[in-house]
Amino acid sequence: MPIIFFSEQDEASKSIFRSLTERHGFREHGVVQGKKAWVKDGVLLVGLEERAVYLEEIPFSSDYFIFASRHSGEGGPCLTVHCPGNWTDKAELGGKPRQVSTAPALKMKQAIRELSEASKKIGWPVFMEATHHGPSIDTPCFFMEIGSSGKEWGNAEAADAVAAAMCKVVFEDPPQLPAVFGVGGGHYCPKFTALQQKAGCAVGHVLPKYCVGEIDLGSFAQGIEKTVPRPEKAVLDWKGLNSEQRKKIITFCEKTGIGFEKA
Repeated sequence: MPIIFFSEQDEASKSIFRSLTERHGFREHGVVQGKKAWVKDGVLLVGLEERAVYLEEIPFSSDYFIFASRHSGEGGPCLTVHCPGNWTDKAELGGKPRQVSTAPALKMKQAIRELSEASKKIGWPVFMEATHHGPSIDTPCFFMEIGSSGKEWGNAEAADAVAAAMCKVVFEDPPQLPAVFGVGGGHYCPKFTALQQKAGCAVGHVLPKYCVGEIDLGSFAQGIEKTVPRPEKAVLDWKGLNSEQRKKIITFCEKTGIGFEKA
């Protein structure tokens, strides 16, 4: 069974927690592994004292984790989904350099679709983001977030949209599709968000254009090996890469034995 985590240090996370407990049936469950917990039909909701991005160890085992979180940016109201991890030596917001977490591609696709449905009531856009920040863990995990500023983090309707989508994700089976590794484009991923909305494949990790210059073969290979199910191919945002970057990525695809296609 999955586990949902929220943080006492994150206003958006606390807003989602309130919706899950007040409107979506999660009830107090005492203390589990030293953490306050709530439960619904076997799914745990666990409180963290620290922000999830800075976690180094998580004393829980589960099929996958979902982190309820805030998204910080300048894009205005939005809801986002992404897997954590750092492609390069920069680890400015938690996690380990050149380590990505394991991406549950099918559940992430389900999360994007359910968020898109739930957000119709408030009219907020839904984005898949490139893989970024901590934590760096092996248990499959991803973030579901409210963005982009304090004005939105406490919005009860947005929190309820995320909570409703989370409940769909944890209590319903995802579509069974092949996974792909997304490469190219900016931090917000319109092409890969669109792929998540369509049938055919599920996107796990996304390596953005701004990391391609610094990425090495080992980090690239993690984008394949740390995705479940293992990707059959990389999908390249062709116009979101320059010619030198395309050559580098195609070489990496050949060296790791994975196919590629243009998007």
